[in-house]
Amino acid sequence: MLQVLSGPRSLQSIFRDAGVPLIRGSNLSLDVGKRLVDADITFLSEDKASEFRRSQAVRGDLVFTCWGTIGQIGLVDDRARFDRYIVSNKQMKLTPDPSKVDSLYLYYALSSPDAVTAVQAIAIGSSVPGFNLGQLREIRVPLPPLDVQRAVAAVLGTLDDKVEQNYRMVALADELAESLFRQACEMADTGHWYELGDLVEHLPGKYLAREMYKNGGPYSVYGSNSVMGSHTDYLYEGPLTVMARIGSNCGALAWSGKPAWINNNASALRAKGAADPWFIYRLLQTIDMDQHRAGSGQPFIQVSSLLSSSVMVPSVEQQQQIGTRLRSLAEMADGAAAENKHLVKLRDTLLSPLLSGELSGRSADDLVGDTA
Repeated sequence: MLQVLSGPRSLQSIFRDAGVPLIRGSNLSLDVGKRLVDADITFLSEDKASEFRRSQAVRGDLVFTCWGTIGQIGLVDDRARFDRYIVSNKQMKLTPDPSKVDSLYLYYALSSPDAVTAVQAIAIGSSVPGFNLGQLREIRVPLPPLDVQRAVAAVLGTLDDKVEQNYRMVALADELAESLFRQACEMADTGHWYELGDLVEHLPGKYLAREMYKNGGPYSVYGSNSVMGSHTDYLYEGPLTVMARIGSNCGALAWSGKPAWINNNASALRAKGAADPWFIYRLLQTIDMDQHRAGSGQPFIQVSSLLSSSVMVPSVEQQQQIGTRLRSLAEMADGAAAENKHLVKLRDTLLSPLLSGELSGRSADDLVGDTA
């Protein structure tokens, strides 16, 4: 039914900026919806890649991590940027027999929580977990007739395709907003210098007790791995620019158009008076946050230094004109992100019943039809 091969030995010394793409652990994920993370990838020269023909992965092949984050799996399919890849030495590939098994179905079966748990349970090693070819061959998955496999894969794939489209929409909206902001500022008739503190108020993060976190709650918690909460205590009304205040990522910004919790290693910056909040978010992205960092072992943003920054902004009327268009893009992105939460939850809910045969592909397709 399949052919399983491990990747070549260490290739780090021969990495290139272009050529034949290489799949490493960073290109795989435990997230079912991320079949292959190949936006940031390393390459080998054509000559070097030709030495590893047995480690070549093409469309339809699955790739597994065999040392490191065990349970990660990738699929080279139509979403992939390239037609072929070389599999690195800490990964292994699986080539399904298309007359017996659908590659996308097998990807979902081996990405399911039960399969990942089974793989992690038999991992070898301690400091660096391992998973070998022999163990992979022993993994058992449900294998209904090929037409049923394809129906199951189609249902789950439809949901993931919509999620992927929404991610692209969010990214495009962000690119358009950045371009719009810069062009509008360049074309503004007049500009005025202010201290940033004249335009925004700083809202410090607060310690949030663990019992306040409620998975599935309506409010995002910033500064705490993006979990959700349902309590109304400590909420800041949106729209807000959220800033990582402490840690290696300090100075990073996020947008929240809705009320949000801000944990104590983050802060929020909210527009004052007539300043437009959507304009302010884009303005903050133009500030060099490195100038306001302090600390070595635990870097942090000096808020007083940040708020004393001098910034030039157009008139309130021009800000609001720009902000209206930025708001439209932000709301489109928020809508796509909210839809994705629903789609991912639906996919995860359907995954096990579809693979086990408890739910037919046709019945699931009816559930998906109104969504995708």
